Amino acid sequence: MIKKINKKHQMRDKSERYRYNIFLIGFMGSGKTTVGKLLAQEYNLKFIDMDQKLEKEFQMPISKYFEKFGENAFRDAESNLLKSIVKKENLVIATGGGIVERKENQKILQKQNLVFHLLTNIETGKSRLSKEEIDERPLWKDQESLQKLFDRRQGLYKNCSEYEISVIEYDAKQVVKMIKEQL
Repeated sequence: MIKKINKKHQMRDKSERYRYNIFLIGFMGSGKTTVGKLLAQEYNLKFIDMDQKLEKEFQMPISKYFEKFGENAFRDAESNLLKSIVKKENLVIATGGGIVERKENQKILQKQNLVFHLLTNIETGKSRLSKEEIDERPLWKDQESLQKLFDRRQGLYKNCSEYEISVIEYDAKQVVKMIKEQL
């Protein structure tokens, strides 16, 4: 199910939809990458997975970068990448789950026209990740901390998005169809 949650986002002319970027935000395992790739294919747009782009730039997995340089250094790089992406057009962007952690990123996302929050729960998110992906995410090891992080971020995602899509009972193709109906 999809619902419009923020009317404060500026109105757009549907005839100009391709002049805008489509952002997918949400918790780890919500399907941002999978949905983003399908959506980009559907509209013949370029797809950017911010985490993958950063890993390529770092030449190491994000978990190793976190370990070596700390979360602040990672969030700096993530913010810089977001700032460079919003200057471009005709992209589908899967953000990292923590993009909403910084106020400056929240402000940037709030100014965008098409931001979709892929709403999931921890169980569904975990079921969509491979064992390797879960092992690379230290936050998944401590269930109590993970739940607190999940709960805290939900309000941040909602505040930054124009639409919220509950992806718990839908596959990626169904989610793409729901997004397309809003474009």
